[in-house]
Amino acid sequence: TAKDRLGEEATALKQYRRAMRLYKSLFGRDSLFVAKILNRLANMKGRDGSVDKAMVLFDESLRIRMLHLGNNHEDVAETLFGMGIVFEKRRDYGAAMKAYSDCLRIRSSKFGSDSMEVAQVVVNIGVVRGNKGDFSGALKSWNKALSIYRKHGLSDTDALVATVLNHQRLANQLKKRSRHK
Repeated sequence: TAKDRLGEEATALKQYRRAMRLYKSLFGRDSLFVAKILNRLANMKGRDGSVDKAMVLFDESLRIRMLHLGNNHEDVAETLFGMGIVFEKRRDYGAAMKAYSDCLRIRSSKFGSDSMEVAQVVVNIGVVRGNKGDFSGALKSWNKALSIYRKHGLSDTDALVATVLNHQRLANQLKKRSRHK
């Protein structure tokens, strides 16, 4: 994980694969340790554009996590969030919305509707809505996220807030253009 965060992808992949072999031999192919490594590998594959491989890894991680943890655990939500990102990259917005909605349900119940974990999902739901041309829905999502961020004391200069404000500016511009056509 440290190598991944430092941008040393080749070394990180090698280490993750080694850890996967060890975990499988010690705990079995369906262990939560394996699911965690699968999730990390899926994130790496998604970042480098290998979305089909990422989805295979996320699917397997989700299967294992649901087997051990049920449908309402934060680790399941983490996998669903990653899957939502991959679905977005594939432009499968219906599947992305489903993954994010399931993630949102879990995170809202575990952390509360005004948690930073919920804000993260709400921002991505806004992106999906915007990509589908639903600018009003996107703006509604981003207003909710901004409300959460401000409750947590984040200012407009914070990177999370600034990103949402930029999304809102773009959506408002696109909304105006679509009205004038």
